Amino acid sequence: MSKLKALEIAKEHNANFATIGVGISWSARKGFSHLEKFGTFDEIMVGRSWFNTGARIYIHTDIPTDTKGSVPQILLAFRNVLYESRPIKNKYKISNKTEYARFKGLDEIKQFVFQSDSLKYKSN
Repeated sequence: MSKLKALEIAKEHNANFATIGVGISWSARKGFSHLEKFGTFDEIMVGRSWFNTGARIYIHTDIPTDTKGSVPQILLAFRNVLYESRPIKNKYKISNKTEYARFKGLDEIKQFVFQSDSLKYKSN
């Protein structure tokens, strides 16, 4: 249900949608196995605990938040992707990462999944 809501929001903003799973287990294998329980993802980032790239980007610093270190959580974010096609090489740049909504802890995640108005009080 939550993926469908996120997809609907992306369509409203004329944006693409991707699911990214971040696992904070030290073991990449254990992190991957844990994320498999939640369905399919377009990308996954696992291993190295809180030092992995996904934790840095989505939990710690790259998208400002007051919920650092909180798991589990669902983050809905927008980012601009500038794509330039060249004859030999494709190039893209990601900028302006902004948080649309963040649901932390099981209670907030359940509300997001099961209540249709949950984004109204969370969105900026």
